[in-house]
Amino acid sequence: MPRVEDYWALKALACLRGTSIAVQAHGFILEGLKNAFDPAEIERQMEAEKQRLLRAAAELRAEEPTVEHPAEAVSVE
Repeated sequence: MPRVEDYWALKALACLRGTSIAVQAHGFILEGLKNAFDPAEIERQMEAEKQRLLRAAAELRAEEPTVEHPAEAVSVE
């Protein structure tokens, strides 16, 4: 969600460059889209998400009590 500080920073940048706030915002949006579709950035984000999920899985496994498989607990004679 945009903050008031973001608006004032964008307005100040637009004044320094002699453009409108809309032109500055458009430039930032285009740059963000370019970065979002950059293959290296996609790989970086995928790796970060993979590591997050692996940590979460490890934490869940560490919290789980060890339960034998029901078939292993039954003695068949």
